[in-house]
Amino acid sequence: MQKGFLLLEKIRSHGIVPSAKKAVRYAFELLFSKIYAKCFGIRIGKGTVIKLGARIRRDSGDITIGSYCIIHEGARLLAYGGQITIGDNVSVNPLCVLYGHGGLEIGSGVLIATGTVIVPANHQIVAGVPIRTQKLICRGIRIGDDVWIGAGVRVLDGSTVESGVVVGAGSVITGGIVPRNSIVAGIPARKIGERLPANI
Repeated sequence: MQKGFLLLEKIRSHGIVPSAKKAVRYAFELLFSKIYAKCFGIRIGKGTVIKLGARIRRDSGDITIGSYCIIHEGARLLAYGGQITIGDNVSVNPLCVLYGHGGLEIGSGVLIATGTVIVPANHQIVAGVPIRTQKLICRGIRIGDDVWIGAGVRVLDGSTVESGVVVGAGSVITGGIVPRNSIVAGIPARKIGERLPANI
């Protein structure tokens, strides 16, 4: 009991949460997250929170989430036999869907806004053969560090989003490389600007 009290006091003293009520909730969320991860064979780092209502399933695949991440209510991380790897300090907001078929790698400090779908796989589309019976083509997706993905974005198989990129809401990244520090938007996503240092 005393250890729990000391933990809450430590949390408050570091300014992580402003009140005892929030501290208790945060402590519960940390405990729930550890239990959830253990039950479903997911690896999570220190301080990572999986909110109630999120769904994370690795099946025969692998899911690793770094430290101090938050997976919000309604988010879905589904490995489907592939691999999802997420770095530290990543936020996956409500109603995001992240698949792992062909391998999904997300760096650290990434913000993924609500309703985003990331799909590292695609169907073959040979004529004369039912789509549902055709094989998947999987090239994978890699997202670097310090990336902001706006609401409702679609990132499709074969895409590489380099570090520092900002993706405008509703955009579709259809493959290829999005260069470092680019600002992109549209369908398909095109470069519309670039992030510049604060002193310029």
